[in-house]
Amino acid sequence: MRRALGPLFAVALCLQENGAVEPPSSAVLESVPPISRTIADGMNRFADYRTAHLAAWHPKRREMLIATRFANTFQFHRVATPGGERTQVTSDEAGVAPIGTEARAWFEPGSEHIIYLRDTGGKLVHQYFHYDPETKETVRLTSGAGRATPGMWSPKGDRFAFTWNSRSQPDFDLYVMAPEDPSSVRLVSAVKGFWQVLSWTPDGESILAREFLSAAHSRLWIVDPATANRRQVSPDDPEQVSYTAAVFARDGKSVFVVTDRNSEFLQLARLDPAARTVTPIAAGIRGDVEELALSPDGRWMALTANQGVRTLHVLNAATRKPRPGLKVPKGDTSGLRWHSSGELGFQIQSARIPSDVFSYHPTKNAATRWTSSETGAVKPEEMREFELVRWPSFDGRQISGILHRPATRFTGRRPVLVNIHGGPEEQARTLFWGRSNYFLNEVGVAIIQPNVRGSTGFGKTFQKLDDGRLRGDAVKDLGALLDWISKRPDLDAKRVWLIGNSYGGYLALAAATKYGDRIRCVFVGQGMSNIATWLENQPADRVDLRRREYGDERDPEMRKFLIDVSPLPHAQDIKMPLLVVHGKNDVQVPVAESRQIVEAVRKNGVPVWYLVFEDEGHAFTRRTNVDFVLYTWVAFAKEFLLN
Repeated sequence: MRRALGPLFAVALCLQENGAVEPPSSAVLESVPPISRTIADGMNRFADYRTAHLAAWHPKRREMLIATRFANTFQFHRVATPGGERTQVTSDEAGVAPIGTEARAWFEPGSEHIIYLRDTGGKLVHQYFHYDPETKETVRLTSGAGRATPGMWSPKGDRFAFTWNSRSQPDFDLYVMAPEDPSSVRLVSAVKGFWQVLSWTPDGESILAREFLSAAHSRLWIVDPATANRRQVSPDDPEQVSYTAAVFARDGKSVFVVTDRNSEFLQLARLDPAARTVTPIAAGIRGDVEELALSPDGRWMALTANQGVRTLHVLNAATRKPRPGLKVPKGDTSGLRWHSSGELGFQIQSARIPSDVFSYHPTKNAATRWTSSETGAVKPEEMREFELVRWPSFDGRQISGILHRPATRFTGRRPVLVNIHGGPEEQARTLFWGRSNYFLNEVGVAIIQPNVRGSTGFGKTFQKLDDGRLRGDAVKDLGALLDWISKRPDLDAKRVWLIGNSYGGYLALAAATKYGDRIRCVFVGQGMSNIATWLENQPADRVDLRRREYGDERDPEMRKFLIDVSPLPHAQDIKMPLLVVHGKNDVQVPVAESRQIVEAVRKNGVPVWYLVFEDEGHAFTRRTNVDFVLYTWVAFAKEFLLN
């Protein structure tokens, strides 16, 4: 039985009578009416798509380990040849869901054994596990306390380095281990704050680590695991500088880094650790450089650059000249992994590719597709190309977004779904819409993804425009978007639906308090309703980073400001229907944030549908739960947007 949080519809009692969908056993519903089986049947056609995420190359064979979902959770599968069958490897009850868009797994060098990193129940307690394919036995390597971060093997393959905050929750110390032996986990260096392992020196004697101070500020250090000595190798600059990726060159004397030092965008540079100097290289690449990977022989360098989508670039590591005529499919590229043979693996996602794994051989200049995931009811060739749109905001600054038009058979002014990304340091990208294709193809709803100020990908000045006391300006960007929609002959300004998850949920709620007469309804997933209470309930390992971005709620004047720009104190102005969804195990945005806005808005006498899932956290991973949320989306849209 589902435990009640408040007034409930007796959904389970009427399943047979009205053909309603039975909610998952972990779902707690408040004021959510029975969801018609007809809606589920229509959505399932679009839900039956699959994705593939590259986890690792086999250390010896030309063979891949990918993460994909055939049942309720993601599991690792082996793909022996391009286009070959996916053979399931793991059967982890909690699943091995990708972190972001990446699957985190590593083969032990020279072995079939696998170590991988996964969370449990969305509680943000990522731990390492060891899987033996012969015995089918899975053993947890870390104790279960704290959160471990992605790491890497030493060049000799004898040690695996990572960071973990089991000693002190705010502090991610450096550890090494030999995964065959769980007792080998050893503290290398105790630190303060959030640190990450980026690279080993080629001789395997030292570790290059990043000290992350904020989204705009970080430092690089070399740590000796034998002595625990560490020294800063990035220069001290008068202004904040960010380093997001780094890898040692094969000569061991320099480091390729991605940094915004003396640049508006993140660019490729060379760091001299001895002299602590940084020299830009390959400056002709447009947009932020994101991922960086060096081939095992040091000959080739692969990177992705943020140009609306993450585009792949392959450079000669010695000359930094790009591989001419690079032949890879168009799409958003991520998850760069080199094979020992010199072949690059990655995944691509686009409006026509749900996320599939490819490889590229630079000497042959040839790309190979390894997986071809199902697209459900969507015919990729029929998907319409997106349109990049811009509108002026209150201060004259141009704000951009991505407009997805519905199928051509829908004419006249179309309802609009404004999908606001989270972060705030994220960016709307042109990805495969999956289940949301239902809105484009079946009911003719247009979708707009705005990149309001604070989004990444538009330079560090733009990224900082919502910091601290500038928080409300991002909400004004949404108001300017509503103005722009009202002037479009193809969009219906009287039927606008705001949806957002996490920080995007905050923006949707904040906009609802200010522009309620122009918003028909709102969906919020794991959204913050009061920034002050959200900050004071952040985990110890996150709160300082968040205070640098939003402001310190312990300061009385700043607290007053944070409360004023929050939706909760203005809940009386939310007069439109609200759909709120949350995972009970969420530690990034505690479920109390949604509970308090739900209770406040209900006093306005408007419909408020509320769902809580007891086995989910900040990012939903179980398909049964995701499907039911989307069925509810459609029912909500039919009731309050389309009617």
